[in-house]
Amino acid sequence: MILASLGMALYQSLAYYAAHTVSASFIGIIASVIPLLTLVLNVPLLSHRLILGIVMGSLLSFAGIPASVFAPNLWILAVKHLGAGTASVFMNLAPVFTLAIAVCVHSAGGDKREVE
Repeated sequence: MILASLGMALYQSLAYYAAHTVSASFIGIIASVIPLLTLVLNVPLLSHRLILGIVMGSLLSFAGIPASVFAPNLWILAVKHLGAGTASVFMNLAPVFTLAIAVCVHSAGGDKREVE
């Protein structure tokens, strides 16, 4: 519990310190790479084996980095083109696609198979 609290406090302190010299977009990209960095360091340092679910999740999260950069710009364009009232209806599709991805990953076997 102490290490988790320290980790959060240390991360927040360093993020706020970095915000004085780095853009918010760059801090967001670094924050989204942290799970991948954890995975990369976990294998050699702790000798954990990779399983298919972890590899697939890592690839999916890495694919989310460009999406998190382009999605806000596309959303602003949609609001300009469609209007705020019409564009807001499409916000309800995010949980639908999240559920569809979760069902596909779970039905594919998820984390039952190991990668050698």
